[in-house]
Amino acid sequence: MWSDLTDHLPNYFLILNEHENTTPTRPYVRLFSDKNIAEFRHKLSTVEWDTLYKYGNINDGYYYFENKIRECFNSSFRPVKLSRKRSKDKNWITPGLKTSSQCKNRLFRKWVSSRSVQDEEKYKNYRRLYNRCRNEAERLYYKEIFDTRINSIKQLWNNLNSIAFLGKKKDKNNISKLVVDNNVITNTKSMSNAF
Repeated sequence: MWSDLTDHLPNYFLILNEHENTTPTRPYVRLFSDKNIAEFRHKLSTVEWDTLYKYGNINDGYYYFENKIRECFNSSFRPVKLSRKRSKDKNWITPGLKTSSQCKNRLFRKWVSSRSVQDEEKYKNYRRLYNRCRNEAERLYYKEIFDTRINSIKQLWNNLNSIAFLGKKKDKNNISKLVVDNNVITNTKSMSNAF
């Protein structure tokens, strides 16, 4: 117990947030796999294109053509929710870098299990090469999205905001009540004067 008068005594309070943390929603994407592309080609080959030539009006013919292409496209490449694994991918990670990462991980597991100097050297050399390639891919990615010759000023700011989150936050953490000395305070002015 303190018996001294001072303004340096510790003050603290707990903020209990009763709001549930919402996980960010994963977007829907279309998968352009070999199987889906083959299905799309098959559906295009089964369309009756002779009907297209029977239209007297060019706009009606184009409307028919566009609808058939869109139907085949939407049925072949259905939107699916992006997987959790893919949603964590960085934009500059290419399929080649993913393969290299898997190879690097295999070399690491081999080195850990064998503890040989040769495996350690092989792993460290490969890791050094992988890190160099990954850093170069990241550098080129950011160089491209911030290239002033390609992007407008508005697009540059949108890119910067999407990376650095400089915009206003949509969700505000509003405190709805405080408990001070077992008393519940809900008035905002009383909450500010409680300290």
